[in-house]
Amino acid sequence: MDESLRPIEEQIREYDARLVKCARALVEKADAGADWEALDAEVGFMDILQAHRRGVLAEYSRRGGKVKDLCAFGARVEGENAKER
Repeated sequence: MDESLRPIEEQIREYDARLVKCARALVEKADAGADWEALDAEVGFMDILQAHRRGVLAEYSRRGGKVKDLCAFGARVEGENAKER
């Protein structure tokens, strides 16, 4: 694996962690009875994070990393690149 991809992989992992944290917060708000507008605002923020993550995935692909479904819903690192280091 090209070691120059490691910093980009770290960025992808950081976005993944932020999205998981936001998803947990969203569930907690929903369980606490938050109105749909508050939930929708959280979902909107997650959409922004996803857009930034897609940009990082595009750069990862441009530098030689393998990305599945880059231009579609559910883009993700694939193949050998997906294995934990």
